[in-house]
Amino acid sequence: RASLLLLLAFSSVGCCQARAVDRGLNLPPTQGTTRDGAFFTGLYQYAYHPDHVHRAARYAGFTAVRLGINVETALHAESLQKHKAYLDAVGGHGVICLWDTSNVLGASWPRTGRVSDKIGQVAEAWNHVHKVFGAYGQGVMYE
Repeated sequence: RASLLLLLAFSSVGCCQARAVDRGLNLPPTQGTTRDGAFFTGLYQYAYHPDHVHRAARYAGFTAVRLGINVETALHAESLQKHKAYLDAVGGHGVICLWDTSNVLGASWPRTGRVSDKIGQVAEAWNHVHKVFGAYGQGVMYE
């Protein structure tokens, strides 16, 4: 319970202090579409190049990125470093979203959003995320 309360404290502090001028570019995993693979279980794959993210964001007037992770991705150091490069490409501003995963082809659900059976894993995942992105302060929020 203490881990979950700490997780909620980190989340609620960051979520309420977004800069009003940030507009974000959503970067979903590149391993499939939303309904057919992008958010399935396992390590999320991202094939964007940071320079392309920088140019696309600048061209469209975005100053932040929104990056999805799941528990497996949050616990994978190389993936978090890739996310860090995307955030750096837009000046260190963004939102990191920890999502429940689906495993039903052609359906974006069932995703319960419940963590009651995996509180320890979720707390550990957010801890890993915060170790990498905590230095960004209010520039990076957690969702």
